[in-house]
Amino acid sequence: MVALEVDRALDLPDRSGVLVATDEPVPFKAMTFTSRKWPHLDDRPGHLVRVSFGRLDDDEVLDSSDDTLTRMAVSGLADVCGSDPIVMHSRVRRWQNSLAEIGPGHDALIAEMRAGLAEGLPGVEVIGGATEGVGVPACIGSARAAARRLAAKWQD
Repeated sequence: MVALEVDRALDLPDRSGVLVATDEPVPFKAMTFTSRKWPHLDDRPGHLVRVSFGRLDDDEVLDSSDDTLTRMAVSGLADVCGSDPIVMHSRVRRWQNSLAEIGPGHDALIAEMRAGLAEGLPGVEVIGGATEGVGVPACIGSARAAARRLAAKWQD
């Protein structure tokens, strides 16, 4: 992940970010316009932007140097915004093997696991980034669904 603070002269899109389809010919998988997504963080001199790299079965980009990742992030941001950003600060953070890589058949695997738990360990739920997805909204949805299932069992 590359975190950037860029000069406010850059015209960020009026949205919280961009998710990139896996078949698009760009090296990053997502871009978050942090200053837009979380307005309480918009008190810095520049816009805050986060660019995420590393896709399912495509770890080659993660072996790139910090400078190369930063250049790719800045280039991607320029493409999205239509002009070159002036970078005030940048930071690269690597969290290799930290996110679940959800591939084909994942939903069936999770359903089978949950069925086994319901039979062998009733009242135990599995939630989080490895079940429905790694984003915060997916994790919240997973937790709420588990809470509803547990509440229904206790009401019987």
